[in-house]
Amino acid sequence: LSIVQTNDASCNGSSDADGTISVSGGTPGYQYLWSNGDTTESILNVPAGGYTVVVTDDNACQDDIEVIFEEPSIVILKVDDIFNNLCFGDSLGSITLSAYGGTPNYVTYFIESSSGIINSQSSNIFTNLLSDNYNVWVEDANGCLSDKLISEKVGEPGKIELTSIVTPSSCFQSNDGNINLIFENGVAPYNYQLSNITGIFDNGIVFQHSDSLIVENLSEGDYYFEVIDYNNC
Repeated sequence: LSIVQTNDASCNGSSDADGTISVSGGTPGYQYLWSNGDTTESILNVPAGGYTVVVTDDNACQDDIEVIFEEPSIVILKVDDIFNNLCFGDSLGSITLSAYGGTPNYVTYFIESSSGIINSQSSNIFTNLLSDNYNVWVEDANGCLSDKLISEKVGEPGKIELTSIVTPSSCFQSNDGNINLIFENGVAPYNYQLSNITGIFDNGIVFQHSDSLIVENLSEGDYYFEVIDYNNC
């Protein structure tokens, strides 16, 4: 008896291994009985492992041989790095992945957004990502898939918000009005600039979230505030 051909399992845990033996000598017709119950010279669609076939010739003489099928290791995916968006609403986030096990090369990386949109690419780095929770997985050269990594989060700061509390001037043409501004979200510290119809009249830094800026001695009119946070948002 001799082994003519074997094909190992393509994926870890798959049942697609097969093999064929060749018989010489004895007295034809041969009968085959594999340890999994197959009864031809070939064994088909079996998981990895060792399988013995007993061959009986027409004179009831017997011989046996073992055929062993291997399988690749499990495809493993891990997240190496996540880059969060620096500003609210940006789409500059990224996820860097690495894969091992299975059968290199790793031909396709997949990413799925929380809305169910799936994209695929050959690169292990997904870029231009909005803030979201993403599922990621990879396919190896044999078409074997890794488990999904669930809810890998690309973050972002909250949208910069200014809450204003206005105290009007007490009298016509008086200069005793004030505005109290409270800074929220974004990334502190904040650079601010205040202007009115005559131009910029104040600027400075607010250092913490929820800090307030009180602008005093204001006359009646429209005032404009521009805020840039630490990330230039």
